[in-house]
Amino acid sequence: MFSAFLLTVALPLTVRADEKPKELAQFNQHDGHVWSVAVFPDGKNAVSASGDGSVRMWDMATGKEVRTFDGHGGGVWNVVVTADGKRVLTASEDKTVSVWDAATGKELRRFAKHETRVRAVSVTADGKRAVSCGTDDVCIWDTETAKELHTLKGGETPFHTTAFSPDGKFVAAGDGDAQNVGVVRVWDAEKGKLLLTIKGHTASIAVVAFSPDGKRLLSAGHDKTTRVWDVATGKELLTLKGHTNWVESAAFSSDGKRILTGGRDNNLYLWDSATGVELAKWEADPQGVLCVAFGPDGKTVASGGVEKVVRVWGLPK
Repeated sequence: MFSAFLLTVALPLTVRADEKPKELAQFNQHDGHVWSVAVFPDGKNAVSASGDGSVRMWDMATGKEVRTFDGHGGGVWNVVVTADGKRVLTASEDKTVSVWDAATGKELRRFAKHETRVRAVSVTADGKRAVSCGTDDVCIWDTETAKELHTLKGGETPFHTTAFSPDGKFVAAGDGDAQNVGVVRVWDAEKGKLLLTIKGHTASIAVVAFSPDGKRLLSAGHDKTTRVWDVATGKELLTLKGHTNWVESAAFSSDGKRILTGGRDNNLYLWDSATGVELAKWEADPQGVLCVAFGPDGKTVASGGVEKVVRVWGLPK
């Protein structure tokens, strides 16, 4: 069984003294960039995915590995956990999405309809449907049968990210490439009908995520900004600026009051989601942050990146 150790030398922090996040643990058993991390609903364990093709579950208090999910034939771009904590879903360079039993690490199903690498996957609150995006399309499918329900098309640029709304009614996806600005699209998940085309970013979009109440949608990307949109109208509500390089990951806290962003400038930013006020900023990976996730209580977060390490942080109150 692999194990990890607690970090003994703190990374530089740029926050007010009374709001300094504290590093609690780290997991360092990946051999490639850590592209994605997700926290289980009980807050005890996390699961991370890497460009080395590994998916690893580990204890957030100790950094010790719990189990692995083995089977992908390429790097793993994204990992999510169902709301009941019983299933893990992964999206891979091998053009597939896998559904795993979280308790055993056994692969239960594999979705293999994409013709390109699969960049992202998201799952409904009841765990019955998933959405995944290859660079060419976005697919909604049944997690019990792996049957495709809808294929959603966008523009002419590659998709990079996708997300289900908490109530399962909407799907969002973001695209873009070096020659084209990123566009966010929102579809009716039941009918597969395009509802919104949201423009505002000036470069590719790396991540989209709905707020817990489903009323807001965030997007972030290579124009170094994170933007918050009204899901009903597509109106821009906030633009969060601070990162000096690409923003690779962003997430809402479970109560929707905070937003966490991570970027290639090595930093994590914590924001007030209502006002856009910066609450904290600190260095989280000396080579670049690629993924972030909130714990269920909103008091801890996890981040991973280019250094191949996942860190757990305690947030200021």
